[in-house]
Amino acid sequence: MQFYMFLLLLLALSSFIASHPWGDLSLRHRREDDDAMETDSEPECFFSERRVKEREIKYETKEIPRPAVSQVGKKCSTKIKRISELMDVQISNLFQCPNYAALLLVRGAGMFDIDWENEEEVNTIGHEWVCSQHEAELGRNWQSTTFYHFRRKERKTTERIKRYDPICSMPPPFEQHEHAEVLHRDVHYIENDEAKAILMLKGVLIHPGLPVCAMHNKVAQGILAKASIEDPDTAMDIDSDSDEGDKRDPPFIPHHREFPPTVREFIHPPNYPAGGKEAYIEFMNKLELDPSIATSNWHEIDPRSRRRKAEELAAATDVIAHYMAPEDPQSLMEKVCKEFGPYERPRSNDYIETMNHVRDAFQYAASRSEKLAALSMISHFPLSEIQKFISMLSRHYLNDARKYAGRGFHLVTHRRRYKQQADYQPVLATFVQSTLNAPYGTREVKDSMGKWISIPNTIRKLRIGELYSTYKKELIDYKEGDMLIPKTTARKIAKVCAAERRKSLHGVDIIIADATAAFDRAVIAIENMLVKNWISKYLHDSLRSMMLASSQYLCTDYFIHVKEYSTIGDHCWSFALSDPDDLAFQMDCIKPKSPWSHSHTRVCHQCENVHVWFADMRETLNELLKKHKEDKNFRHEIEMMMRDLNDWVIKIEKLKAHQLRVAKSEYDRQQIVSGLKPGECILTLDFIMKLLPLNPRESTSDWYALRGMPWHMGNALMWEKGDLWQHHFVTIIKGEREDSAMVTAIIRSIFYQLRRRGISRVFLRSDQAGPYKSSSTIALIYSIAMDEKIEVAGWYFS
Repeated sequence: MQFYMFLLLLLALSSFIASHPWGDLSLRHRREDDDAMETDSEPECFFSERRVKEREIKYETKEIPRPAVSQVGKKCSTKIKRISELMDVQISNLFQCPNYAALLLVRGAGMFDIDWENEEEVNTIGHEWVCSQHEAELGRNWQSTTFYHFRRKERKTTERIKRYDPICSMPPPFEQHEHAEVLHRDVHYIENDEAKAILMLKGVLIHPGLPVCAMHNKVAQGILAKASIEDPDTAMDIDSDSDEGDKRDPPFIPHHREFPPTVREFIHPPNYPAGGKEAYIEFMNKLELDPSIATSNWHEIDPRSRRRKAEELAAATDVIAHYMAPEDPQSLMEKVCKEFGPYERPRSNDYIETMNHVRDAFQYAASRSEKLAALSMISHFPLSEIQKFISMLSRHYLNDARKYAGRGFHLVTHRRRYKQQADYQPVLATFVQSTLNAPYGTREVKDSMGKWISIPNTIRKLRIGELYSTYKKELIDYKEGDMLIPKTTARKIAKVCAAERRKSLHGVDIIIADATAAFDRAVIAIENMLVKNWISKYLHDSLRSMMLASSQYLCTDYFIHVKEYSTIGDHCWSFALSDPDDLAFQMDCIKPKSPWSHSHTRVCHQCENVHVWFADMRETLNELLKKHKEDKNFRHEIEMMMRDLNDWVIKIEKLKAHQLRVAKSEYDRQQIVSGLKPGECILTLDFIMKLLPLNPRESTSDWYALRGMPWHMGNALMWEKGDLWQHHFVTIIKGEREDSAMVTAIIRSIFYQLRRRGISRVFLRSDQAGPYKSSSTIALIYSIAMDEKIEVAGWYFS
């Protein structure tokens, strides 16, 4: 009873307070304050409304709906937190997103352009709210079957719990599978950079982490590469032969960002302080560096001055970094590059066109050697840069191309050797020295006069591959194949053995061998100069890269660039092969009425690299001589290096001239072969390496004095029975010298054989050996042709 009376008293008291004027006012004010508080503090989920990026429209400005797998639910939960609280959340895979919050923003709103290094921008986005429903949908539970963010197929199993396997979920407008198969081992996931590139170029938002097949993965990588090339601020100018650029794999697409006002003023100062120039000169003098003051435009100074300025700036920057962070100056420099980015230069159209040509040559090459030859021309670029054009290129293939470009520079490796195999190493050395040519014994050969003679069953020069194959065959014949040493060890033995190091006197390989050896010795000289602290590391890297690039260009690419008519003087053989002193042997490139009239107004920078590094080395050596005038030993060493340098340049210039002659000779041969008619032939003459008369040994004096038994080869290409046929004319002469009389006798014999086959017109082709270019040989050709009733259309020298 008392309880009910207490309740009635409370009801009466509440009705009295509600009916009283001041009570109503206080309650009304309290409700207004509560409403205002609720209006100001009520958080709203960032994904409660659809966030559409400007990129999500077609190029025809027609809106397209967001793909079903990228749709975000509109329902929000009551639990809510700030985005800044999610930045440090750890999950198994972020798909290259900077943090967990970035993954949510990319999937829900396509916000790829947030600069997570900019504190102001991070604070702005961090104050936004996200509910637990959207945080689960876009983050930790994104793969759940509750949300339809990728396609899946139910697994056939006897278990009660349903299991699902992913299938390719690439949405339209990309090509769709008619029957999508379950992705097992070949599953690929869209990364953050690929999703950004797709949104930028295709206008379609795709969530990072979307499972796709191998075909659509290639499509995504192609779009990423295209976006990296089309954006002029994302292509870096990488010209080194190192792999530093491979750290960016897969390629990173940097974004444009605005620097804070303080940083902008630091990078772009509005004016220079008074006395700054004097302070700069004093600072550089304290560091014992050259205080280089600009007296002309940067683009007008020569490359050596630019390189010297860059070297001084790099040295000064290292000193500043050492004082600012003495414990780890390298980390400070990396932080600067990360914050402000390296200097980036857009790729030119010529660069992209050249890379596309190399890509086509690589794809349509008929053999592995042709692929390596094409890839070697760009092997100094990092793997990530080349993969923008050749997406399926592997690092192993690129390393092989770099070895191909470097003519066999290889790492020193240690192989396991067994005692029994080591005992057979002298056998190979003896085999190389005494029996260069195998199998043993002699064979009977019939010469052009019908006489049978006995000669060793060998050829004077064998390559190491042929040598190793013969040695292997010998061990197998003696049933000792398990004692065969590795091929790499055999190469090392043959390299050390002096008897294998033979060079042809009449061949042209000696020119390439001398030039490549000159490049290698120049590189070794640069390495020694760096070890002795004669030059800086920057100058060493610059000279070394120019030398290797010049060697690669002259041995491979220069042959392709040489033409009959070119506006580049180094590439025009009409100009290069003209005699500057004899007007009868000159070709005027500037002819008023000629359709091929041209002037040499352009310069090949790759050809000029040879002169640039030569001039740099000479200038460096001259400076060293000036600094150490009184040191006689040092001066003698520098003078010896100067003489070696001049010798290297001469050999390199000979290689360049040889490549030009080869290109001209090959062009002439193709023109003759394409225009051959019945009754005509092209006859190629050459002295082959000598045959030894009785035994495989021979003194050096006999070898270089040509006292052995030479043999001559003539190759005739002609039309017979509606097809091109080749005929070989081998002439072996004992006890005769390789002179004009021998050559004319051989030509007379070959002409007699050709006339019997119905040949009436002959094109002669040979190298520039003395017996061919002799005046007596050329004078007797006319009488020989008249006697054999054969017309000599021309004589072409290679």
